[in-house]
Amino acid sequence: MQKSAQKKGGTAWKTIYDSLMGGLRPMIPFVAGGGIIMAISFMMGMGVDESTAGPFAKMLYDIGHNNAMFLMIPVFAGYISYTIAGTNGLAAGMVGGMIVDSGANIPLVR
Repeated sequence: MQKSAQKKGGTAWKTIYDSLMGGLRPMIPFVAGGGIIMAISFMMGMGVDESTAGPFAKMLYDIGHNNAMFLMIPVFAGYISYTIAGTNGLAAGMVGGMIVDSGANIPLVR
């Protein structure tokens, strides 16, 4: 990594920072969109007790929480790998992020 950082005219820490920022920028719409959809569901009566909420508020909460927020880590990981490896790393990073986010127990090979 040191040689690639020197080619670009920066330090290794600058390369790490740029890679993290490359993953953070595409993640922001998923966080903001999911948060806004969840906030709308809270305004419509969704709360701690889901039995009091209407079906539309429950659906909005599920979309915001289970779908948009679930994609946050895979998109972050995918675009970090995209900034490091280019287009070849995008799918691999997103799949890796989804595996990590799902909490899969992958046994280590000994």
